[in-house]
Amino acid sequence: MDKNMAVILFNDSDPVFNRVVKLKFQRELNWDVKVTSSYDEAYNEFLATRPELFMTEIVLNDPEGRTGFDLIKALKDKGLKKTVVLSTLGQESDKKLAKELGVDHYFVKSEISLLQLLEELKLILGN
Repeated sequence: MDKNMAVILFNDSDPVFNRVVKLKFQRELNWDVKVTSSYDEAYNEFLATRPELFMTEIVLNDPEGRTGFDLIKALKDKGLKKTVVLSTLGQESDKKLAKELGVDHYFVKSEISLLQLLEELKLILGN
């Protein structure tokens, strides 16, 4: 792997969306994209890779009922830096909580295209 390649950890419970995101990010931006689909998988992958950017959905199919907010809280003590939420939830209360947790950007899936998201992420990472 190129040492200048950005490492992104993307967490979403939709396997089809995960594949699309991984291919698009790698193809368009040459990023090393790690994809996870659960709280535990994302937590462990974060510890293993220490990504430059962590992106998660809020609603996770978690048997213990944990959310992306819970995951962000848990990773704060583990060196979490740049964090982006890409969620189906667009309520102001969710955005407010994300801001209180130190999330850098909150995007609602229905309000942003994948190409727009790529452009935003380039700005966030300074690429």
